[in-house]
Amino acid sequence: PSSVSLNGLHMSAAKSDAYEGDGAFCCVGALYGAILSFESCDMTSATALSVLQIGEQSQVRASGCCIHGGQGGGVFIHEGKAILENNDIHSNVEAGVKVTEGEAVLVNNTIRDGHKCGVIICDSSKATLVNNTIVNNDQDGIILQEQASAALAGNTIKGNGLCKVVWTEEDFEARWDEDDIAHYRAVHSANGYPGVRVLENSIVNMVGGSNSIEGNGRAANAEQVCVDGSSKAGSEWRQSFDGPDGLQIRECVLALATLI
Repeated sequence: PSSVSLNGLHMSAAKSDAYEGDGAFCCVGALYGAILSFESCDMTSATALSVLQIGEQSQVRASGCCIHGGQGGGVFIHEGKAILENNDIHSNVEAGVKVTEGEAVLVNNTIRDGHKCGVIICDSSKATLVNNTIVNNDQDGIILQEQASAALAGNTIKGNGLCKVVWTEEDFEARWDEDDIAHYRAVHSANGYPGVRVLENSIVNMVGGSNSIEGNGRAANAEQVCVDGSSKAGSEWRQSFDGPDGLQIRECVLALATLI
């Protein structure tokens, strides 16, 4: 398929009373194998979907864009590929960037002030994050789950997980069984969320100790990196291995992927 480049546009999606809920449209959707490039664009959305959605084998490069104010997430990548560089992704209700069954390279982005996580990588997705600033998101800075893998180098992950929105007991009961309720109430209500959380047979490669992960969570001694419920701080979490669940955090040599 041919590629399309868009430069300097302001794009927004409004709610529509013609559809149930908050509307059925995202601001920009790349589907059915589309190849799109965005530069210096402003994107926002008042609907329940993410501002920028990339799926169905599509490939997108976004550079120098502002992706903000989404009532869903900022960028949602499902079965697609994306390179995001030098973007300001902020003030989205769901995750700033979410990758499911896809691939992503994030370089020099600022992902900030979200109501939930900064970045979610899940469902066997692969991601490379280099020199990003992930700050002041209400929940985890980065979370990997469901056999996801990521390489991290030179990122600043700070001031996330302060739990400005604290779950009620009803919220916990709707999400967890009794054992989980007690654990997550203690971790997330008292201490907040960690800077990086690794779950469910996922792998994160920390490159040369170059990431700055500090000041996340609400308490002075809050977890900065959490591996499947067992937390480690500072140098202790490098080169560690949680055998029973196959979770790894290790240093490696970074190889930037070329997706597009």
